[in-house]
Amino acid sequence: MDKYNEKSELMKLVVSNDSSKLVRQRIELLSKNGLIGLAMVVIVLGFFLNMRVASWVAFAIPVSFLGMFIIASLSGITINVISLFGMILVIGILVDDGIVISENIFTHYEKGKKSYDAAIDGTMEVLPSVFASVSTTIVMFLPFFFLDGRMGEFFFDMGVVVVACLAISLVEGFFILPAHLAHSKGLSRKKNKSRLRIKIDNGIDYIRYKVYGRALNKILNYRYTVIAVAFAFILITSGLMKGGLIKLTFFPFVDSDNVNVELTMPAGTREFRTFEVLQEIEARVWEVNKELSENRADGQQVVISTRIDIQGSSEKGSIDVELLDGETRDLESFKVTAAIREKTGLIPVAEKLTFGARAIFGKPVSVSLLGKDLKTLESAKERLKEELSNISALRDITDNDVSGKREINIHLKPLANFLGLTVQDISKQVRQGFFGEEIQRLQVGTDEVRAWVRYPESGRSSLGNLEEVKIKVNGNLYPLTALVDYTIERGVVTINHMNGAREIKIEADLADQNEPIPPIIEKIKTQIAPALQTEFPGVRFSFEGQDKEVQKFSASVMRTFPLAFGMLIIIIVLTFRSWKQMFIVLLLIPLGIYGAFMGHGIEGKPISVFSFYGLIALTGIIINDSVVYLDRFNRNLRDGLNLREAVFNAGLSRFRPILLTSLTTLAGLYPLISEKSRQAQFLIPMAISVAWGIVFVTIFVLFVFPNIILIVYDISVYLKWLWTGKKPLPEEVEPALVEIREMKEENH
Repeated sequence: MDKYNEKSELMKLVVSNDSSKLVRQRIELLSKNGLIGLAMVVIVLGFFLNMRVASWVAFAIPVSFLGMFIIASLSGITINVISLFGMILVIGILVDDGIVISENIFTHYEKGKKSYDAAIDGTMEVLPSVFASVSTTIVMFLPFFFLDGRMGEFFFDMGVVVVACLAISLVEGFFILPAHLAHSKGLSRKKNKSRLRIKIDNGIDYIRYKVYGRALNKILNYRYTVIAVAFAFILITSGLMKGGLIKLTFFPFVDSDNVNVELTMPAGTREFRTFEVLQEIEARVWEVNKELSENRADGQQVVISTRIDIQGSSEKGSIDVELLDGETRDLESFKVTAAIREKTGLIPVAEKLTFGARAIFGKPVSVSLLGKDLKTLESAKERLKEELSNISALRDITDNDVSGKREINIHLKPLANFLGLTVQDISKQVRQGFFGEEIQRLQVGTDEVRAWVRYPESGRSSLGNLEEVKIKVNGNLYPLTALVDYTIERGVVTINHMNGAREIKIEADLADQNEPIPPIIEKIKTQIAPALQTEFPGVRFSFEGQDKEVQKFSASVMRTFPLAFGMLIIIIVLTFRSWKQMFIVLLLIPLGIYGAFMGHGIEGKPISVFSFYGLIALTGIIINDSVVYLDRFNRNLRDGLNLREAVFNAGLSRFRPILLTSLTTLAGLYPLISEKSRQAQFLIPMAISVAWGIVFVTIFVLFVFPNIILIVYDISVYLKWLWTGKKPLPEEVEPALVEIREMKEENH
């Protein structure tokens, strides 16, 4: 462009709209947060483990990313906003398997084993549980490949990134990490610990044994009270959601640096008139800019530029208003839109006038009226628009039933029928008079000249001239008014059909983009629509826009998630060989989900469709922590501990890896959650679901999960007691332990 401008003096090229600017800002933002998250993960690892071990555990991150880049390139995945978020999401999860393996290797090493033997024994001991935990996380991300709608298109990339990274991290954790640790100086007894390291280790041991150990020992005596508290947490969270303190919406508001004004004038309006109205609106835009800019401390202009465009037909036009970038502007675009709308006011000559950014996932409110009778549909349309106008949260209520150009409809009188005339005969003569007809072609030099005949301008300048038109029949002239009656009406621009029926679509936008949409849609579905269907029996309602996108998402989740959930159950059952323990693991999932909901309330963000994508990822992480705990619990039982001792010791031994896996995931995501940039807002709900879900899940795994185990075994004991008449020991009702005892008896 610069080269062209240097050569051209008559014409210059300028950038009128650069869409890549927004993408670059988001990629820079996510890259920055990703690096901060990575640094925090390494710091957390170094705090809980010695730095050499921590560095080898963190080595899984670059190895997994490099392998993922190869797979992504073969899959056609690019580095974009969604794939980058997948990398940020997975940073903390990637080290989970490495933490469990390295911590177990370290435990074996502390028992006096050589580093080589500790690496082999420690890895093989936790291999089944680590494989199960990572596999379940991968399985929970598989539905991302099969989701419908625009959301499915977006998050396919994230699914590829996460699944590829986790699969490669599993290979790295089983083969590369143990080899590094076996030869690492981190497992050297000759190495003296620094005073800082000794203090940190003593502090961690104090929290583990003195604080957590004592607390766990006490609450195990009040297991049913603990479960009641957990159930109360679910009820409180549900109440906050029902009461609107934790808000629900379809899609979070994604701010834009552009405001689009779309104008539709009556069909047939001349282009210059449409342009004049757009110029009037443009003047109001600059008035708003002056008012907003005067209140800014930096004195910068809120509106950077405006561009008027006449779109195809002469009656349609738009104004693209470019705003100061969101980071500098510090003012939501919908507030600028509201100011422009208020300053513009009503424009009586406009048939349709809307303000705001183009919606990625459709309009917040979009309702299609379907029926066979057009007049009934038009009446229902007016009634629905009237009802929607009574909802204060809605603005710019429009429909697609736009009137066309004015048309003259001719109806024959008896005299015309008597003379044998048809509508086509009369229409042809009227057209010849007003539009003209070619009568001859003349050759003038090398040019061909066409000769047309029509009325003089004074005889065709208005519709009133129709009264003077004469129709020629068999050499006689008859006044047009003696032969026909005519009416002047607006024609039809488009004929819309949906599912074999005529359709009129009514759409509306939100006055405040932070307003929750579900209550509005619910009111339309349960109150307004039934009343209108009673008034207009032949009219059916179809909800489009964001509601339809949500329905597509819900339908695809209901189709794919049960399959993933079934695979998850199979993996857990095969790992523990116990349906009872599978049930124990699944009981933790609702607690984690409600923890994520509570996290949205704490952060002041509404729960949206994006939040549910985070919940899918969270489910896999919940399984990860619970599987690690149960694996230690089962090994304690096999070592001969009773049920309560096995639960208690499992909590103590798994305190550090569970806390560490949770903290690393939280550390990887929280820089994004705390990001105030407007470019990050549409990703924050997913990050909140995962991060806050993990915060509550960690508490539940360490304190509630042990009590769930005891209660489930209490119930099993009483059921078997009722069935056999003999009260068994808790250890005698676990199928996996019964199987082990039977195998030992067979060997003897």
